[in-house]
Amino acid sequence: MLALDIADRAAAERWCREHDWPLGEAPATAARLIGRPSQALWLPAVGQLRNPRLAQALRQAVQTLGCDILTHRAASNLVYEEGRIAGVATAEGRLQADVYVVAAGAWTRSLLADNAAGLDIPPVRGQILLFKAPPGLLPCIVYRNGLYLVPRAAGHILAGSTLEFVGFDKNTTEA
Repeated sequence: MLALDIADRAAAERWCREHDWPLGEAPATAARLIGRPSQALWLPAVGQLRNPRLAQALRQAVQTLGCDILTHRAASNLVYEEGRIAGVATAEGRLQADVYVVAAGAWTRSLLADNAAGLDIPPVRGQILLFKAPPGLLPCIVYRNGLYLVPRAAGHILAGSTLEFVGFDKNTTEA
């Protein structure tokens, strides 16, 4: 990934070193995108993955481990016994497991109720566009001031993203 217009390059480089995040020299194909080299970083370890493919791989890995995946079962609340989660209540009945992972995003607080300990994860709408482009037009992921361009192998370019604090509104906007 090529990160452009880095306001404090020294601080960004320090963060990368402290977190063992490799920095490198941008290849010639990406270097042509750099306007001010002193304000750009080449992050060779940053990659991309496709969400549907990740979900498919996770599903396969979970099933290979002998676990069941239950879909379309909304959790209404967690059941506690002796201060520990003992089950998940759903409209279809109580589910039990040895280990529980709460990954409910903006619904986490309502699911954890009094056990949320001040945790508040607001819903955030993000909007992206997908452009048709010839393969190779954009040689790498480009990030600048919270916005990004992600090239796809077939030539498409994913452009994003907005961060909009509009509650649970999933509608797209013309703007």
